[in-house]
Amino acid sequence: MAKPGGLAARAPLLIVLASLLVAPPLVMKLLDVAYPVPDVVPVSLSAVSARVQAARGHPSVLYVYASWCEACQTALPTLNRAVKRFEDQGVTFTIVSIDKDLDALQELLDETGAAFEPFCVPAAREGAISDLLTGLGAKPSGAIPYGVVFDSEGKVYREWTGWHSMDAWDGALSELL
Repeated sequence: MAKPGGLAARAPLLIVLASLLVAPPLVMKLLDVAYPVPDVVPVSLSAVSARVQAARGHPSVLYVYASWCEACQTALPTLNRAVKRFEDQGVTFTIVSIDKDLDALQELLDETGAAFEPFCVPAAREGAISDLLTGLGAKPSGAIPYGVVFDSEGKVYREWTGWHSMDAWDGALSELL
């Protein structure tokens, strides 16, 4: 017979504590607790293109922004909510900054609690992002923030420039799921 307050009585608590050590990001996400923002990942344009191409088979989003862009700063909280809502439903988000100053970008992401893996193409020449987007079938205006939603076949479903409300994100992505 187990003693009151013994190991058997503490097993549920020990399991919870062990799970916090083993899978903290998952547990924190389930509890909707903020977790550390990932470091900015400098990538090439070909890596961005490959990630978008690899997302075929389910909806995906390619989003372009910069830390120095006021409209982008305003849009980040809504983007974070969209990522949290739709990533678990199979939507791939490729969120790319055109910043040259990675420290300023990391500071913005830390302040806003980015819920996504932040990619940056600091070495991209002027206009290279627009060329990439055009190659993927989009019609970019050259302004940021810019987002394009691809359907599961990799075709442009919707694109926009500027801040996007959560209702607009819901409308664009829910229709594809």
